[in-house]
Amino acid sequence: MLEALVYLIEWKAMKSIQGSNLFFSQLLCYINRAIIVKPQDFLAQSINVDLRQRGYSFEQFVQAWLQKMDMLVSWEATRINTIAVFSLLPHFSAELVR
Repeated sequence: MLEALVYLIEWKAMKSIQGSNLFFSQLLCYINRAIIVKPQDFLAQSINVDLRQRGYSFEQFVQAWLQKMDMLVSWEATRINTIAVFSLLPHFSAELVR
């Protein structure tokens, strides 16, 4: 999970590169499924421990996550993403919601 989160934050998504949409859609689905299954564990371990040890914040994750949401290529991926957003929404700061 940690490598997927770091990749999400560090790499830029370019729609012009063939296959980029599919790759980031699958990456987001993987992360979103982890959020849906155990949101508290995701926040406690993946964000608060693993990402912080690598020098990243929750806000950086959320910004990268939100920026890459337009890469979703299927209706199912969009539905999974919506459920994941609603799972994490209570943990967003006021600045992230704006």
